[in-house]
Amino acid sequence: MSTPENKYVEIFRTSSAPQCEIIRLRLAEEGIPVFIDGELLASLAGELPFGWRNSPRIMVDSTRTEDAIKIIREILQNSQQQDSTLDKGTIFCLACQSPFDENAMICSRCGWSFEQEPVSTPTNTEAQPVAPTGPKEVEIPTKIRWLVRFIVAGVLAVVGFIGYKIFTDTEEEFENGLVALEKGYPDECIHWMTKVIRWDSKNANAYFYRSHAYYHKKQNAEALADINKAIQLETNPIYLDLRGEIYSVLHKYEEALTDFNTVIESKKGDDRTFHNRGHCYFMLKQYERAVQDYQQSLKLKPTSYHSRLNLAINYIRLGRWEEAIAEGNEARAMTNNNHLILNFLSYIYSSCSDAKYRNGPLALEYAKKACEASKNNPDYLDSLAAAYAEVGEFDLAVETQQKVLADKNFGAEDLDREKAIAKAKARLELYKNRKPSRVTPEEWE
Repeated sequence: MSTPENKYVEIFRTSSAPQCEIIRLRLAEEGIPVFIDGELLASLAGELPFGWRNSPRIMVDSTRTEDAIKIIREILQNSQQQDSTLDKGTIFCLACQSPFDENAMICSRCGWSFEQEPVSTPTNTEAQPVAPTGPKEVEIPTKIRWLVRFIVAGVLAVVGFIGYKIFTDTEEEFENGLVALEKGYPDECIHWMTKVIRWDSKNANAYFYRSHAYYHKKQNAEALADINKAIQLETNPIYLDLRGEIYSVLHKYEEALTDFNTVIESKKGDDRTFHNRGHCYFMLKQYERAVQDYQQSLKLKPTSYHSRLNLAINYIRLGRWEEAIAEGNEARAMTNNNHLILNFLSYIYSSCSDAKYRNGPLALEYAKKACEASKNNPDYLDSLAAAYAEVGEFDLAVETQQKVLADKNFGAEDLDREKAIAKAKARLELYKNRKPSRVTPEEWE
């Protein structure tokens, strides 16, 4: 029969493996035989609810119970992790979890006592002590408990791996989408960003870049849907800037202005933002405001010939021909005779309603260069016909204008193509009647 020295009883259940180890070491220092049951699960799951049935259990020699309880009380009194509503030295009943009165050995609620029947000395850390004398708990067999622990650990590992895999995969797919967009492959960008969105439906940047790709492909309805989703997830001035551009190409100028104003007020606007807002003002016939925005755009980026050309067009609408010509020539010089700028100047020199700004020979020179550089763009041929008429070559003007009207691409970029064709036909009749073309500031397109 076993002697009292090799009998053990449970005296305390810890809430975590670290707390369990602190108590075990202190008891061992005091020479009290001690071992721990249930330590592995706590190390896997972290902090456990106090008194949970599978919490690590402190098992001590039955002859040293009172000494062990005093030491545990001291440890708990020094701990900062206990509930502030309880005394720092509180020990809980292992049967009903009620707090013990100070120095008490018997639970005042259920009658459970630390003076219980001891169990035999364990041969390993899986020994099962005798249950308390209070309300009994159903003990789970050791093998089942080990199986549960391994299952929990396995599930946690699998979940962690899946989460890591999803994160790394979406990060890689996002980078692939960015690279594709930067290289000018919008379809590939859409493919990769769609994959990212499948995994992370709240990724605002993915919607933003996919919108950018759709916009690049002129699929403006899809672009607008994506940028709206991005803005719904995150109010970002960059997102508003893109939506403003999309609204603008959809001719929703008031909505575009609202977005551009917000971007500029947030101090996030750049030269392109002012340029685009200037275009909205132009389309709304607010030419003075458009001039101010194009001037600001040029302050931020003096080399932008598009802003300079649009500034010149707004000057024409305001009847400021001289300033328009000056800006046009500045743009021509900085672009080394860009065909777009040459065509613009040619039309002013041939058709300006103010005679002092007309220059037929120069109009013809610029028109021929523009047509040659663009391989006879029909819009440039239209300017060439006007230049021929200005220098008195009406037969060539008629012949050239007929080519313009025969080209199916003429007026394709105009907001009102039928109106553009009607005006071209009217100019043809002028040339047939030996008359040049004339354009007032209000008529300039």
